[in-house]
Amino acid sequence: GRLAGQELNQFANQGVPLIEYLAAVMDKPHEEIKKLVEQGEVGFDTVVEAINHLTQSGGKFFGLADKYSKSFSGLLDQV
Repeated sequence: GRLAGQELNQFANQGVPLIEYLAAVMDKPHEEIKKLVEQGEVGFDTVVEAINHLTQSGGKFFGLADKYSKSFSGLLDQV
């Protein structure tokens, strides 16, 4: 599969800076990433790698599940 522009926008609309992490993984500027997405040149493996970077140490979402599980809402979800 390939990442489509609409999907990239959906990530952005939900607060997931996927384009930023794709740029880091692919070592290319944001504008070039946008062009590559439009051309269908960004594959599933690259998207998975970028998402992994988001959730690893130093990533925007690192440890988020653990933090949530300790919040009031997270504790209620465990009941």
